[in-house]
Amino acid sequence: INVSIGSQGGARLRADQVDFGSYDNCGIASIEVRRKSMIDPVTCETLDEPIMSDWGEFVEFTCCDANTYVTVELLVTDVSGNQNTCWLDVLVEDKIDPIVFGLEDLTADCDELPSDFDARDSVQLVSLFGEARVFDNCEASVIELDPILDISDCGSGTITRRFTAVDQVGNE
Repeated sequence: INVSIGSQGGARLRADQVDFGSYDNCGIASIEVRRKSMIDPVTCETLDEPIMSDWGEFVEFTCCDANTYVTVELLVTDVSGNQNTCWLDVLVEDKIDPIVFGLEDLTADCDELPSDFDARDSVQLVSLFGEARVFDNCEASVIELDPILDISDCGSGTITRRFTAVDQVGNE
């Protein structure tokens, strides 16, 4: 089973999505799932010892699980209290690309720019024209690329600022 992290940074897998036809001749009382955590769901740091979640109707995945396999166990209990388990490894994926936003096209006269203006200085470009932002379901960062300069000898022309965003699993 593959699970995709949603737009809110999480995903759920229900017990009925893992169960592929469990049966008992006397009847089934419950079907539950739990998951093994090898990573802290808040800090994304590797745990010294894996922990198992409680049994329940579903298990949850976070961005910390993206691009990993997570072991999920299924517990079936019949009406007499007999139990059996099976397990599978679930591939957790983040398929949502980050989005760069927050800047608009601007026009500036040369006399509005500082005397030491350098069109290649990204720090100066940010202070004068603003900073790009990023939206993603998981953590992402914006990387400013070298600008494309089309400036004449007289100093007029265009500066095209370029950005890329990369999230924690490498989506751009």
